[in-house]
Amino acid sequence: MHILLTGATGLIGNLLLKRLLVEGHQLSYCTTSKSKLALFPNCKGVYWNPEKLELEYQSLSSVDIIIHLAGATIMQPWTSNNKQQIRNSRVKGLQTLKKYQKYFAPNLSQIVVASAIGAYPDDGKLQFEESFPTYAPNFLGEVTQALEKEAQAFEKLDVLVTTLRFGLVLSKKGGAFVPIEKSVRLGLGASFGSGNQWQSWIHIEDVIGIIHFVLKHRKAGVYNTVA
Repeated sequence: MHILLTGATGLIGNLLLKRLLVEGHQLSYCTTSKSKLALFPNCKGVYWNPEKLELEYQSLSSVDIIIHLAGATIMQPWTSNNKQQIRNSRVKGLQTLKKYQKYFAPNLSQIVVASAIGAYPDDGKLQFEESFPTYAPNFLGEVTQALEKEAQAFEKLDVLVTTLRFGLVLSKKGGAFVPIEKSVRLGLGASFGSGNQWQSWIHIEDVIGIIHFVLKHRKAGVYNTVA
């Protein structure tokens, strides 16, 4: 299969790209930096600028699957500019891919989109399943709702849409675990919030396994991607 990956330099994307290459897939990846077009051996780098809805699509006519993992980290101060970047990096990325979808046809059959459990309201009692009808009344709820709405638009193009709502991804190579571990080792560790709330999480290897599963079995729909 020819797979187009966004967010290839991120924690999940980097490991996933290497695994997919080992399995013999043809890989292309989007990058906003022209200096990174040849960053990964045996992969085709494709320049894009989601802020301007631009994508160099000429080499992507044979793409079968898109995996959209791109998104600015939420582990930063939520200033107005940073919040705009967090939202736009996810939503405008999908808008750009949808804009150029006609150049992928007729091969494009599935898109896998990284969302988050931030879609659910904060609650210390309820267990949230994918069928929960409303989004959290906060910034993360707004971002995930906008992202998932854009993803669902691909259904009208006869493309399977798989939305994965990630919990906190744990890995010794990056993500939230590294600064948390460092703080604890320095004796500066503290609980999230009050320390009484639930925190859904998932190991990086399980994330990769779930992505493999939804690709292999052609799974569409929304899935909580947590342990």
